[in-house]
Order: sequence, then structure tokens, then C-alpha cells
Amino acid sequence: MHKKRKKSGFFLKLTVVLAIIVAIVFGAYFALDKLVVPKYFKNYGINGMGDLVSVAKTLYKQPKEKEMITNGFTPMDRTTAIEKLMEIGFPETAAGGAIDYEKVARADFKVQMGEFVFTDRQVASILDDMLSDGVLANQLPDLKYIDTNNIDILDFVISPVLVAQAGGQKIYSSTKADIKLLFKFDTSAVRNQIALEMDTPLFLLDMIIPETLYLTTIYSLELNSEGVWETYGNIGVNGRDAEDSEILLNLLIDFIFPAEDNMSLDKLTEACGNILLEGIGLLGNLKFQANINGNGLNGLIITTK
Repeated sequence: MHKKRKKSGFFLKLTVVLAIIVAIVFGAYFALDKLVVPKYFKNYGINGMGDLVSVAKTLYKQPKEKEMITNGFTPMDRTTAIEKLMEIGFPETAAGGAIDYEKVARADFKVQMGEFVFTDRQVASILDDMLSDGVLANQLPDLKYIDTNNIDILDFVISPVLVAQAGGQKIYSSTKADIKLLFKFDTSAVRNQIALEMDTPLFLLDMIIPETLYLTTIYSLELNSEGVWETYGNIGVNGRDAEDSEILLNLLIDFIFPAEDNMSLDKLTEACGNILLEGIGLLGNLKFQANINGNGLNGLIITTK
């Protein structure tokens, strides 16, 4: 009888402990579900843990990076782009083997005058280097809150628009093109910044904003009659189309950008288009080129200043 009494006492204590743990866990979940999550996310249509988990699952279900890339640049594209820029007269870094984009931004050097052709892959490598070097930070004020140094260009496609076709010959516009830009964004610094500025628990931000985001902008650039480049198109996140990404991107915009910036999806798309315009603008004026030298590749003609 003593052993049975002792064993039943043990199970009674275990039951009490488990009941306390369940109560604590349930209480914590209830607090998150009914108090914490609505407090921070109600304005975005997230009213409880179920909604938050659903959003998080959508964001964190990332596609495979390689499957998203259709026209990624190679080390050879970067090498040939650097060699061509050096031949034109753009300055080399002291260490050699790279362009000194800080000097390029200051424009304290002389280059050959003329028109020079670059493929879209070569252009992508140039822009990627410019972003990494930080020389575009001041040129892209609308993107300052996502830190352009943390942006890597993965895919870049230039498709000049067909304007006429006669006798088997196709004529493409030099001032209008459809563009696809895929870039990879490290959000580590941004999440910490948001947590401080918005007094939001970091663990909640970690549930919504993953360490890496893939943003795809599909847009058109067109030089209007007044000589101003216009950008219009859409943007998607993590391989999803613009429609499926709208709620998530608006949520991210509200978290990342201050209200006074009046950031929107259209403005963000335009800012992404400015990566090309501002980057190449440091080198010269641009126009589009289809079927470069008859090899089927598309790109740009840069006219040096």
C-alpha cells in the first residue's frame, strides 16, 4: 500500500506541474494572440497569432535561388565589363582589378568620348559593384532605409521594345525597354533598426521579416518627350507575383520606411528602376541596344560625357 500511495503521489505532483506548464504556455499564447499581436499588427489585417503565422509561412517559404535566375551574370561578365571600362578611361582602384567608383562618382578623371556597348549581364555586374561599394547610396535616397550595401543583384534582363518589322527585319526602340531586376536583400540591420524605432519586440519582427528577401521588379523604362525617364511596373517578393505580394509588401513598407517618406509599391518600383538610371548615369548617357552585333544579346549603349 505504501508503494502504491507513493506512486500515486508522484503522478499527482506530475499532473500538477504539467497543468501549471500548460497554463503558463496557454496564458503566454493567449497574451500574444489577444493582446500583443493585435497591438502591433491590427492595422495590417493581422488580428492574432493565426494570421501572423500565416503571413510568416508565406514569407519564409522561399524559392530556390538558382531557380529564380534566368540571366545571371558570371565572373567573366564582370571581368570583361571592368576591362572595357578601363579601356575607356575609367579609373582603377589602387589594388588593381576593379573600378574605383568613388572616383567615378567625383568625376575627377577623363575618359574617351564615344558610344560603348555593354550586355545586360555586364551592366548587372557593374551595378552590383556600385551597390557593394556604396557609391549609389546618395543617388538612391528612396532606398536609404534598406541600406543599398546589403543589396545583391542576381538577375537582370533588358528587353528593348519592338517598334517595327518589315522585310524580315526587326527594329527595336533605343529609348524604351522592359526590364526584369531580381535582387537579394539582407534584412539583419533593418530588423534591428525597426525594433528600436517602432518599439516593437524583435522576436515578432523576426517572425515577419526573414533574414533574406528576394524582390523581383518587372517594369518598363521609357524616355518621354521631355527627355525624362519614366518607370512603371510592379514588384513581387520571394518569387510571388505582384498580386500575391501586395499585402506582404505593404506590410514591409510600413515597417521599413517612415511615414513621412510616403513610400508605396509604385514608388518602390520606381526606386528600383533608378538603380539602373543612377548607376549608369555616373558613367554616361544610356540608350537600349537589341541583338548586339547580331549575337542575340541585349544591353545598353553608354555615351560617355
